[in-house]
Amino acid sequence: ASLRKMIAAARGYCYLSAFSGQGWQQWYADLWRTVFNESLSGHPNDIIHPFNLLYAMGHRPELRFSFWERETSLSREEAMEDFSTHLEGFTQMTPEIEARIARFVDERCDNGSLVQQRKGCQGMMAWNVRQKVMER
Repeated sequence: ASLRKMIAAARGYCYLSAFSGQGWQQWYADLWRTVFNESLSGHPNDIIHPFNLLYAMGHRPELRFSFWERETSLSREEAMEDFSTHLEGFTQMTPEIEARIARFVDERCDNGSLVQQRKGCQGMMAWNVRQKVMER
C-alpha cells in the first residue's frame, strides 16, 4: 500500500533507500539475544522486499548498494538511548527490559564508553513511475 501511495503521489520518479543484508543486525544481535533469549533473524525492511514488489508490479527500478564500515564510540548514556530506541519498535519498554539493556551496556563499557565496529550496506533504488514493462 505504501509503494502504491508513493507512486500515485510522484510526478515522475520515486526514490527509496533502506538497509540491505545482515550488516545492520550485527550491533543489535547480542542485545536481542540478551533481552529476548532468542536469535535475531531476518530484516523485514530490507530493500530487496520493496524491490521485488515493484518488479512484480511491472516497474524495473535501478538498484545500487553502498557498503560502509566505521568504529563508533558511545557514552553509556548514548548506548542506552541507542539500544532502547531500537527495541521500542519491537516490545514495550518495561523496567525489566530497561534493566537488561543496562546490564548489557555496563558489561561492554570500558571507562564509560562502548566502542563497536559497525558495518552495513545501504540499498538505494529509483524508478520512473511512468515506465512499466508491458505484459505480452
